[in-house]
Amino acid sequence: MTNKEKKEIINLIEKYGLENAVNHNGKANDKAVMQKIMATHVELRKHSKVIKDLLEEIIPTLNELSLDAQIEKLTKIAPELLEKKTTDKKERELPPLKDAKKGKVVTRYAPEPNGEMHLGHAYTAFFAHYYANKYDGTFILRFEDTNPKQEELKFYDAHRQMLDWLGLKPGKEVIVSNDIPIFYEKAEELIKNGHAYTCTCSVDVMRDLRSKMELCEHAKKKPEVIMKEWKKMLNGEYEEGEIVLRLRGDMESKNAVMRDPAILTIRKDSHCIQKRKYNVWPLYDFANAIEDKICGITHVGRSAEFDTRIELQNKIRELLNLLPQPHIFHYARFNVIGSPASKRKIIPLVEEGKVEGWDDIRLVTIKGMKRRGIVPETIRQIAEEVGMTTQPTNIDWSLISATNRKIIDLSANRYFFVHEPVLVFVQGVTEEKICEIPLHPDDAKRGSRKI
Repeated sequence: MTNKEKKEIINLIEKYGLENAVNHNGKANDKAVMQKIMATHVELRKHSKVIKDLLEEIIPTLNELSLDAQIEKLTKIAPELLEKKTTDKKERELPPLKDAKKGKVVTRYAPEPNGEMHLGHAYTAFFAHYYANKYDGTFILRFEDTNPKQEELKFYDAHRQMLDWLGLKPGKEVIVSNDIPIFYEKAEELIKNGHAYTCTCSVDVMRDLRSKMELCEHAKKKPEVIMKEWKKMLNGEYEEGEIVLRLRGDMESKNAVMRDPAILTIRKDSHCIQKRKYNVWPLYDFANAIEDKICGITHVGRSAEFDTRIELQNKIRELLNLLPQPHIFHYARFNVIGSPASKRKIIPLVEEGKVEGWDDIRLVTIKGMKRRGIVPETIRQIAEEVGMTTQPTNIDWSLISATNRKIIDLSANRYFFVHEPVLVFVQGVTEEKICEIPLHPDDAKRGSRKI
């Protein structure tokens, strides 16, 4: 070993020894410092014997210092380690909400119950819960269950259970399909005021007209004809795909979403809660715009991909005088490299048997991550660290694993196993040696195990 290498080791022992001491009320643990050096400086592992000897010499000296003296010394040689400790909380403080008043903020987590919660859902729920708590407001769990063919009762419970596991307890629960009569009332209000019309154009014809920014012939119908056809829709006199109710939007809008979108349609599948009570079901933007007002939502978190839909939902609320509009705060979608992060991609994998199920550890469903050993605090910290960026973010499994290891380090007992072991016969051994190994290097109270 060169003098330069020895000096480097001494500096590392002092730095990590002081850091460990400051984090543990002035008493550094030589084994923990050894592990830190071995993990962060692989090239020094060949000098493990020397490092161990130097640790036994230096750590007791550091532990003799007062905590104030340790902090002062660490400030001089590695202030970044103290800065991280003192500024973590500040760095993780999310930006304030616009026009947010104490006790008045209402946010929501609004999944469709057609699949399990995944990391993107948890990310959305975390932000909604965070801001409701920050402003002493209300966090609502809202099931957007207006597609009867897709919804399943087991997924309502799955979202409830995972929110509970994550520690994101809602103050209120809402099931949107219970408000179908209200959607009918609002639809009739739009018809009476000339803002909606019934349309029997096929999907292909309407798609072509919208791309050309041209109105269809049904837009010229008189209100009494539209209302008559609307009543027939409610009575179940049309089949699926035969007719829809459209909003009179703006066929010349640069935002294609605004070009006379369908807002209610025929769906005759049995709903898991409502059964066959209703023939007409609201589409996403119509239901979402009205339900936000019913729930009193003040602030809505959205990923950038939904920006085009904000204009339509705001227009619906304006026409129905459901003001004020909720404030929108943005965050970006993110992907976990190597794992599909959206329900649209996960559902086929589950249905086709390409994964074991929703709790497959290769998936970023919350059940899969829980089964993998990821703890709720890890998901919370990643959400905080990624923050409210609007730029798409790619997260590697290594970041999730590293964050998780750091969190569970103090509570996890130490064990090991030998992968693909080889049986070795040793000759000349006259007695068996039993070793006592601590279950945790920093907590003797946890006991030990024998090897």
